[in-house]
Amino acid sequence: AKLADLAREPRTVIDDAKGTLTLTGYDAASGTLTYRYDPKAHASPDDQQATVDFIIGREAFRGTNGVGVQPFNPRWAGDDSTAIEESYARAAALGVKWVRITAGWNQVQPQDDGSYDWRYVDDAVRLAQKYGMKVLMQVMGTPNWASDIGDLPAAQQQKLAQEGYWTSTHAPKAQHDADFARFFGEAVKRYSAQGIHDYEFWNEPGNKFWRDSWANPNPNPEHYTRLLKLVYEAAHAADAEANVLAGGMTVGDSRADGSYISPQEFLERMYKAGAQGYFDALSHHPYGILAKDYKDNGWAQMNGDIVAPGAGEKTLMQIMQAHGDGGKLIWPSEVGWDAMFAGLAETYQANVLKTLLEWQQKADYTGPMILYQAQNDRAAYVQGILNRDDNGDGIVDVNIDTNGDGIPDANIDADHNNRPDLLDAADREAYYGFWK
Repeated sequence: AKLADLAREPRTVIDDAKGTLTLTGYDAASGTLTYRYDPKAHASPDDQQATVDFIIGREAFRGTNGVGVQPFNPRWAGDDSTAIEESYARAAALGVKWVRITAGWNQVQPQDDGSYDWRYVDDAVRLAQKYGMKVLMQVMGTPNWASDIGDLPAAQQQKLAQEGYWTSTHAPKAQHDADFARFFGEAVKRYSAQGIHDYEFWNEPGNKFWRDSWANPNPNPEHYTRLLKLVYEAAHAADAEANVLAGGMTVGDSRADGSYISPQEFLERMYKAGAQGYFDALSHHPYGILAKDYKDNGWAQMNGDIVAPGAGEKTLMQIMQAHGDGGKLIWPSEVGWDAMFAGLAETYQANVLKTLLEWQQKADYTGPMILYQAQNDRAAYVQGILNRDDNGDGIVDVNIDTNGDGIPDANIDADHNNRPDLLDAADREAYYGFWK
């Protein structure tokens, strides 16, 4: 149900032995959500506290705590069903209520024969349901037959595959935009029947996850928006409650060669191309939450939290407000921090997670935050959240203090060079790669 409909159709979101919680209205201008709580007989103070905690979660209307992780996607992990299920089980043990899974068009319809093979997406949804977690479904990926990759000689296509080139990041050719929208609508139709209503359109279309063509392998907000319009209409035709997330950009300045477009420029160009009215929420990947400069702080770029924008800079929310979309949520749908050198940077990673959780709790404009990712799947790429639960108690170790001085190791910056002393001896580029 939409928040705007609550005054007309109040929605009961908790009805248990303690009491009944009903959402009764929403004021978009102030962001105020009103509710009625009817305790059962012999209600105790604990019942009231449970209600307060629930409301603080902000995603109360979906019955969640607003925090999730990205587990192993079954297709990505091959046939290792044990590792896949462990990823979901351990995520659930941590207490998160959301998972982000991917429905790749390139995987579901690899051949232009009109048939869909949903087995891998079905497996992911089944595991999410088994462990009681809500799903944000990211829909993306183009099969070769629908992009200009299919026009390349077979030998060249094979060579690209052998080199690990992600051909699925190429956008559909114009004549296949409708095919992608049809796939999106079929996904929504299939999974809305299983209680999934939240769908993220593509992944980071402002960088190399969207290659507009072989001749122009750069992002294209105008093409993205053209496809967004088709996707939005297909999704809502399949499910009136569909929540289509557009964007998914991440921190970074626009580059002169067009290979990277900043989230602000991308969003502005989306609006100029007619995006207003064709998305229900914005997604954003707010990496860099500890950065001191606004341009490097992806969290600040959402609404000016932590670091205020400078002269001539805008937040994503300011851009949305200017176009009448200030009442829409921004979902931090992918965020985390690498720890390339196990043991060296894990404390810094832990502090980032702690900071993210604190700011997510404070914000009143965000949807669920998805921590990327649940488990490390590559030896030199330690971004796994579950790897930070060393004692297996289901609590992430987010505040490690190895020397007992009361200061998390990740915070110590004795030489004031704006990075923790633990990392001063590390190769920063190798440590964190693209992100700052």
